[in-house]
Amino acid sequence: MSHLQLREAAEAIAAQALSLGAEEVTVRVGEGSYSQIERRDGKVEKAQESRSRSAGLSLMVEGRYSSHSSNDLRPDAMRAFLERAIAATRFMEPDPDRRLPDRDLMGDADVDLDPFDPAFESWQAADRGAAAERLEQLCQAQARSVPTRSISAYAWDGRSDSALVASNGFASSWSGTSCGHGASISLEDSDGRLPEAWSSYQTRHRADLPSAERVAEELVERGRKRLGSKAAPSGRYRCCWIGRWWAACSRC
Repeated sequence: MSHLQLREAAEAIAAQALSLGAEEVTVRVGEGSYSQIERRDGKVEKAQESRSRSAGLSLMVEGRYSSHSSNDLRPDAMRAFLERAIAATRFMEPDPDRRLPDRDLMGDADVDLDPFDPAFESWQAADRGAAAERLEQLCQAQARSVPTRSISAYAWDGRSDSALVASNGFASSWSGTSCGHGASISLEDSDGRLPEAWSSYQTRHRADLPSAERVAEELVERGRKRLGSKAAPSGRYRCCWIGRWWAACSRC
């Protein structure tokens, strides 16, 4: 669907929700596609392709707020979905601070975040397969210095298109792409354990993706560091908040 069609679909859902008793509504309609190739032991192990279309909405009903989603956008199914969503919202606790702001406070930013890669359409299944095969071969060559049990290599990409409409008059639409590649390795340690390691990257634009050589080098280096690793001794430790995680702190 084009951006115009997605926006029209979102507007129709918003209008229907208001007619069924919603005081305010925000609707996002989007569709996307995703493809992935996985290779293992010199052959394709899995080829995956999927497409989706869905709608998500936030409602204010009698001062109460709720959010819902559905992937069935047929008119009759959507009406029944909205009726259930509005009825369920009436059981929520009042939440007046969830109301939409004035439209004037929701300005349109004149900024291009560049989330869409124009070269996405030229990328074919054969290109994806070739990228996964090359990455697998590089990882196998790099892993000759470690006791390797198996290597898996992946290449994937996807596109999403969305439109958002709010009952206060705000509307927007956008498209985005993503692509990535990665690999995982299973090793055979001297004590019989099978340590594993991985390396992967994902970007909006294919030209920004780190090289397959870098993925292979990082994969094997991380795997090498897992060899001979053992569980830390149990005990009572003082923990500190470091970055985003709780961890034992050697400084305390």
